[in-house]
Amino acid sequence: MNKTILLTKVLLKTSLSSITGTGKKKDRTNMWMLGIVAVSLLPVLIGLITFISKGYDLLNPLQQTGIILSLGIVASGFVIFFFGIFYVISTFYFSLDIENLIPLPFKPSQIIAAKFIVVVVYEYIVELLFLGPILVVYGIKSSAGLVYYIYALLTFLALPVIPLAFASIIVMILMRFVNIGKKKDLFKLLGSFLAIGIAVGVNIAIQKFANNALDEEFILNALIEGNNSFVRIISNLFPGLSYAATGLSQSNTMSGLYDILIFLAMTFGLFALFIVLGERLYFKGVLGISESDSRKKELTNAEMAKSSAKNSALRTYVAKELRVLFRTPAFLLNCVITNFLWPVFLLIPLLSGSSDLGALPNLGDLIAKNNAEPLVIAIGFAAIIFASSSNGITATAISREGDNFFTNKYIPLSYTKQITGKIIPGIILSTVASLLLLIVTVFLLSIPLYLAMIIFVLGILGTLMSSMLGIVIDIFNPKLVWDNEQKAVKQNLNVLFHLLSGVIIAGLTILLVVLRSLSFATTTALIIGFTGGISILLYKFLTTKGVQVYGEIVD
Repeated sequence: MNKTILLTKVLLKTSLSSITGTGKKKDRTNMWMLGIVAVSLLPVLIGLITFISKGYDLLNPLQQTGIILSLGIVASGFVIFFFGIFYVISTFYFSLDIENLIPLPFKPSQIIAAKFIVVVVYEYIVELLFLGPILVVYGIKSSAGLVYYIYALLTFLALPVIPLAFASIIVMILMRFVNIGKKKDLFKLLGSFLAIGIAVGVNIAIQKFANNALDEEFILNALIEGNNSFVRIISNLFPGLSYAATGLSQSNTMSGLYDILIFLAMTFGLFALFIVLGERLYFKGVLGISESDSRKKELTNAEMAKSSAKNSALRTYVAKELRVLFRTPAFLLNCVITNFLWPVFLLIPLLSGSSDLGALPNLGDLIAKNNAEPLVIAIGFAAIIFASSSNGITATAISREGDNFFTNKYIPLSYTKQITGKIIPGIILSTVASLLLLIVTVFLLSIPLYLAMIIFVLGILGTLMSSMLGIVIDIFNPKLVWDNEQKAVKQNLNVLFHLLSGVIIAGLTILLVVLRSLSFATTTALIIGFTGGISILLYKFLTTKGVQVYGEIVD
């Protein structure tokens, strides 16, 4: 146990130092920026707390306030499970530290447990945003005693274990059989895609089961019954979490104590099962994972002519950036694949049977009758801005170079064109993802085609602005010191800063349209003027100060 704790501390210290930086100046800068992020999130936190408080007041007369706990716990479980797939793949398989850990005097179970705890700590951040406010507000509104807060703390600490154990077991089983043969990189990617597909499939299956199990009469009877009868029904949507919700909602009874003890026992049991399976599966799937094959191929005259044909230097540089993104598993998984998951999220309710397309009203008629075109445009634009600022493609474009960045100083391409070449892949991939998102939205919600086309055009302008903003952040705060690719993107604060800027722009756009009741023409003109003006300013900044700072990197 002592060795497990020691190794966990080392892994956490390494991860945190790679996030905050190694130099004192860089550390202070990142801490200041983290403080700004925390302050910027306060309005969101206040809004969430207000929403939870109002929800409690509405459910209290029905004696169904436990629904708040159930929804919070289940939602946290789904989020942790889904994103846990990415964390587990990155931490267990794309991190190269395993080759340094194996020769050390650690048991396999200790290495597996330490890595698992590191992932759990990462998930505490997600849980703090989703579940933390719910637990606190519920306790205050219900005038809960000390026992409730003890149960809440135990639930908070133990909750990530069950969904992460499920995610880890799925990933380990897959990677045990895909890390074979000469095409290990290809099999790693296929295994990652399959794991993500299974995660989506599990979500669809659970939602479909819930839809089939709950009919209107059953729901109505549960509401009338009161006494938090809905708690276990909702909590059963995620296996193993129902006892946590019922234990919290009945914290003043012995039944609540039994439920919490059962939840903790299940958590410990599933963790033990994960360790046992991990000892059998993990090392067989991870050994040699950093190796790759090379092959010699004799080129034909046509292939030789094609490979040596004269091409635009900028186009070649863009192609190089795209190849690195698609051929590096960590970059492909964390930057490219996550960029295309938003349409999948929209399709999940349809595939699970929770959305009947025939029962949906004609949204086009509703929009026209209520003059909602400005709001639809603002929401669509905001969604595209959020998606393009969350993929990390341009916000890590320089960081992904690592200690090879110095080669950019010797290639026959100006710094301005190099910066442009790093922006273009972000624009291309974000635009394609936005197009897919709009197609799915039009198909599901019957949004008028002309509105979708306007949103797409505005989205291109927004993507251009967002991509340039991402590269500005990375130029002034590049993370070039890392020992594996996943740290360049997964543990890079620039991604968080870029995401925050996107959230602020998206939120202000919607807020302005709602508060000012802007017209269709005014909303469109405002977005065009804002994105166009900011893009011009960012371009001028990049071609002057940006080029200067870019040239001083690594000096």
